[in-house]
Amino acid sequence: MTESMRFDWRRRIVRDRRLTHAQLRVLLELESYANADGTRAHPGAKLMSSNLGISERTVRLALSRGEELGLIVKTEGGRRGRARNHADVFALVEPQSSGIHEELPEPQGSTSRAATTGSFDTTTGSFDPDYRNPEVLTTRSFTPDPLTPDPSSSHLSNARESSAAITEERAEIEIDSDVDDADFAELLGGVPREPARPQDTPTVFGAEVDPALNPLAWIDQELPGGFMTGERSRARDLLASGSDYGSVRYAILNDRNARRPRGLRRARPYIDPPHAQEGA
Repeated sequence: MTESMRFDWRRRIVRDRRLTHAQLRVLLELESYANADGTRAHPGAKLMSSNLGISERTVRLALSRGEELGLIVKTEGGRRGRARNHADVFALVEPQSSGIHEELPEPQGSTSRAATTGSFDTTTGSFDPDYRNPEVLTTRSFTPDPLTPDPSSSHLSNARESSAAITEERAEIEIDSDVDDADFAELLGGVPREPARPQDTPTVFGAEVDPALNPLAWIDQELPGGFMTGERSRARDLLASGSDYGSVRYAILNDRNARRPRGLRRARPYIDPPHAQEGA
């Protein structure tokens, strides 16, 4: 699975309306632990629940839902038992073989219908079959008769009258509001101030980093939680040795998975020497 396929995979699951928000987060977290080819993703339900702040049961249900929808596949089952606690191994399913498809709305007016010929006059109730006929249009005169009104232009005049009425109504409303503001200003002894209108400012989101131009920033953006202690220098050394940015990212993730979590040590009891001597 190439990087473009993984991008397409992420975009398709984000747009899949069958997934809940928690299931979407679990699948994206699982994808961050996969290898460059989209395989060997085995972070474990306990680690994923700790990273996402959800229960292990929710994580397992989300993984089962991903298998049901054909987004992921379990390649190796985890071994349970004493000293054999291994997580399940998953692999990402390529978008073209997962059966996922985006439902796009049909464009309006795309249905094929027969061309309507003729014109129905609403004033007289008669139908003119020669309307929009090329042969008849060439024989008619396009110069309008000023003495004969065109019945088809009645809706245009009605539209002009309605628009003029709306304009007059808006002008009356503006005049009334100006008078109210002036009266209110006279009571306070000041000049009415025009209320500030909120400006429509577009929301600018952070642009994606180009890994070819700044691989360190891209790796820092793709890693869960960003670079940790010592990972930035290791990534810089791997890039200097000739490794590509994708391999460096997966190498750091593998190092994280290989680390053993530090256990809690039992605190030693503290005994105050003077009190110990008095008790003796």
